[in-house]
Amino acid sequence: MGTKLYLDDIRPAPEGWVLAKSYQEFVNHITHHGLPGVISFDHDLASEHYPWSPQTQPFFTQGFIDYSQYSHKTGYDCAKWLLEYCAVHQLGLPKWSVHSQNVLGAMNIEQILNQGTS
Repeated sequence: MGTKLYLDDIRPAPEGWVLAKSYQEFVNHITHHGLPGVISFDHDLASEHYPWSPQTQPFFTQGFIDYSQYSHKTGYDCAKWLLEYCAVHQLGLPKWSVHSQNVLGAMNIEQILNQGTS
């Protein structure tokens, strides 16, 4: 089944999972070790991503996330990179789940990955 990759900047990885805390760690892990068997995605990977933060609250008021306002990449960016990586290497997507508490961010990740599996 391969490794299990857990993307999250705050939560520790469950036992038996490899932790990636950022976009760059996510990309580096897959680039150096290949696709994991399973990936669990968090959306918010930096303090600027948290919707309850006063600095980012305006980005969420319209029911969407304005990704252009971020200087750090999110779990959504990781999902987009993963789709491109799989396409370039002619690989199917690994099994995946989303554990993010950011409802809009989780929906964005699920939507793009579901498009990649259809």
